[in-house]
Amino acid sequence: MSTKSTMKIHWDDLSHEGFHLYEECFDNGAGPVYLELNGCDFTATSKGDCGLPNIEIAIPRSLATAMGLLPKPQP
Repeated sequence: MSTKSTMKIHWDDLSHEGFHLYEECFDNGAGPVYLELNGCDFTATSKGDCGLPNIEIAIPRSLATAMGLLPKPQP
Protein backbone atom coordinates (compact mmCIF):
# COMPACT_ATOMS: atom_id res chain seq x y z
CA MET A 1 0.00 0.00 0.00
CA SER A 2 1.37 3.39 -1.00
CA THR A 3 1.59 6.22 1.49
CA LYS A 4 2.37 8.86 -1.15
CA SER A 5 0.15 11.93 -1.17
CA THR A 6 0.48 13.62 -4.58
CA MET A 7 1.00 17.37 -4.58
CA LYS A 8 1.65 17.83 -8.32
CA ILE A 9 2.10 15.36 -11.17
CA HIS A 10 2.75 15.50 -14.93
CA TRP A 11 3.37 12.80 -17.54
CA ASP A 12 3.90 13.06 -21.30
CA ASP A 13 3.08 9.81 -23.12
CA LEU A 14 5.01 10.87 -26.23
CA SER A 15 8.34 11.82 -24.65
CA HIS A 16 8.03 9.67 -21.51
CA GLU A 17 9.08 12.70 -19.48
CA GLY A 18 7.34 13.51 -16.27
CA PHE A 19 7.52 14.32 -12.62
CA HIS A 20 5.75 13.46 -9.39
CA LEU A 21 5.92 15.80 -6.41
CA TYR A 22 4.57 14.13 -3.29
CA GLU A 23 4.78 13.82 0.47
CA GLU A 24 4.22 10.92 2.79
CA CYS A 25 0.60 11.09 3.92
CA PHE A 26 1.39 10.36 7.58
CA ASP A 27 3.88 13.26 7.93
CA ASN A 28 1.04 15.77 8.44
CA GLY A 29 2.93 18.43 6.48
CA ALA A 30 5.94 18.29 8.80
CA GLY A 31 8.23 16.03 6.75
CA PRO A 32 10.09 16.57 3.49
CA VAL A 33 8.56 16.58 0.03
CA TYR A 34 9.83 14.17 -2.63
CA LEU A 35 10.38 14.83 -6.33
CA GLU A 36 10.56 11.93 -8.78
CA LEU A 37 11.76 12.87 -12.28
CA ASN A 38 11.36 10.63 -15.32
CA GLY A 39 13.30 11.10 -18.55
CA CYS A 40 16.12 13.20 -17.08
CA ASP A 41 19.88 12.65 -17.02
CA PHE A 42 21.70 13.19 -13.74
CA THR A 43 25.10 13.29 -12.10
CA ALA A 44 25.55 12.49 -8.42
CA THR A 45 28.63 13.03 -6.28
CA SER A 46 29.16 11.93 -2.72
CA LYS A 47 30.86 15.22 -1.82
CA GLY A 48 30.17 18.51 -3.56
CA ASP A 49 31.85 21.90 -3.07
CA CYS A 50 30.77 22.17 0.59
CA GLY A 51 31.55 18.55 1.42
CA LEU A 52 27.88 17.57 1.16
CA PRO A 53 26.27 15.24 -1.42
CA ASN A 54 25.37 16.89 -4.72
CA ILE A 55 22.92 15.92 -7.49
CA GLU A 56 22.79 17.74 -10.81
CA ILE A 57 19.80 17.03 -13.05
CA ALA A 58 19.44 17.97 -16.71
CA ILE A 59 15.74 18.79 -17.05
CA PRO A 60 14.29 19.06 -20.58
CA ARG A 61 12.79 22.52 -21.17
CA SER A 62 9.33 21.06 -21.82
CA LEU A 63 9.38 19.33 -18.44
CA ALA A 64 10.79 22.40 -16.65
CA THR A 65 7.91 24.41 -18.13
CA ALA A 66 5.36 21.81 -16.94
CA MET A 67 6.92 21.98 -13.46
CA GLY A 68 6.53 25.77 -13.42
CA LEU A 69 10.30 26.39 -13.42
CA LEU A 70 10.17 28.22 -16.76
CA PRO A 71 7.43 30.41 -18.19
CA LYS A 72 5.21 28.99 -20.92
CA PRO A 73 6.36 30.07 -24.41
CA GLN A 74 4.35 32.92 -25.90
CA PRO A 75 2.61 32.11 -29.22
